[in-house]
Amino acid sequence: MHESGREIGLRMATFTRFRGDMAAEICTVLDALGLVEQVLGRPLDIALDAPVLAPATPEAQATCCAPNGAPLC
Repeated sequence: MHESGREIGLRMATFTRFRGDMAAEICTVLDALGLVEQVLGRPLDIALDAPVLAPATPEAQATCCAPNGAPLC
C-alpha cells in the first residue's frame, strides 16, 4: 500500500515451459512502468522523465559496435 493509503497494483505474467513433468524454463514479465506511474500518481512522459544520455565517445563505441558501426548485440 502506498503511503497515501492508495493500493498499488502490479501487473505480471509468468510463463512456464515444461519438458515431461518438470519445468524447463520460466519467464516472468512485470509492468514496472505502470507500477512507477501509480507510485508517482501521474503518467510517465518518457521524453521528459528519461535521463540525458552522455554523448558517445569513440572508445565507448569501439567496445559495443562492430567496425562498420553496427551494434554487436
